[in-house]
Parts: sequence; structure tokens; C-alpha cells
Amino acid sequence: MLGLEAGEPVKKVAIIKCAGGEKCKDKMVYTGIKDCRIATGVFGGNKECTWGCLGFGNCAAACPFGAITYTEGQVPQIDAVKCTGCGLCVAACPKNIITLVPCKYHYHVLCASQDKGALVRTICPVGCIGCGICVKVCPEKDIVLENNVARIKYENCTNCGVCFHKCPTKSIQKKKSSISQEVAVPKKAG
Repeated sequence: MLGLEAGEPVKKVAIIKCAGGEKCKDKMVYTGIKDCRIATGVFGGNKECTWGCLGFGNCAAACPFGAITYTEGQVPQIDAVKCTGCGLCVAACPKNIITLVPCKYHYHVLCASQDKGALVRTICPVGCIGCGICVKVCPEKDIVLENNVARIKYENCTNCGVCFHKCPTKSIQKKKSSISQEVAVPKKAG
């Protein structure tokens, strides 16, 4: 109708940009309703990291496919095989730390903190400290630092894993996005 060819649909899967969970320090004992939105309204939540997951499972409750499981206080886990990429979990997260990523990518920065590295280090041992090592070692120049946190652009990512192996805090983690996507993304010609 528009004179354009339809491309192949790209299956996406949800990724939670936080690996803190119980590793992240609590700033208070929260005894209120176990709901991420409500807890966020009380001083930004119970965690020292104001950017991270609170672990009350709003995303799991929003998922109609049973693709998200959680244990209270921990970062929920997403089953990439069950995830349809519908985005309901993205909308349910008051911290805006869930994103949809094409299944073919396996390496992700699991941190959303925009705090400076020295503060992140005191709060969460797996938080991104914005050191820039991943930016320097990425052979495709596909990682940038924005607001003190690394971000993989995914446009040229080849799943080489160099960033994962060099990250000093292990905030870049490998998550297979789909069982059917076991092979690496081929390098672009040219």
C-alpha cells in the first residue's frame, strides 16, 4: 500500500536492566503493600539504588504468559522462550528498567543507575560504575556511556562477548534471549 516491502518481523524479549536484587543495599525496612508502584512512592522505594528493581513483582503480575517469575526482594527472571515481547511488563515497571531487545542479542548491561561510580560501588556490587572499559574494548564501537551508565546500542553487536569478559563489576551479563537463537549474529560485510 505504501510502496514499501515488509521486512521480517523481529522477535523481541524483555530484559530487566538490573542485577542488584538482594545484592543491592536496602535503605529502609519496607513494611507496606508489596507493590512496586506503591513502594516507589515512599522515598523512591526501599533500595539504596533509586534506579533499580524493588523486587515486588509488578512485572510478573502483568505478564499474561507466565514468562516472569520472581522471589520477593530479588530481580525477577524472564523466561525468553515464554516471553512474547508484548511489552506489558515494560508498562508495569515504575522504575522504567524493563526494555524489549531483539532475541538475537545475548549481552546486556543489567544496570540503570545514573549515579556516579563511587556511589554505585557503595550501594551495589554489580552496578555499572561508568568506567568506560566496555566502550574502549568493543570491536564494533557499539557501546556508549550515557548519564554514567553503559548502554549497548545493539545496531552492530556481534555477540562477541568482549564487553562481558572485561566488565569489572559484571554489570554486563550474558542472557540467552531465546533457545532458537544459539548462534552469534554474523558480522556486517564491508
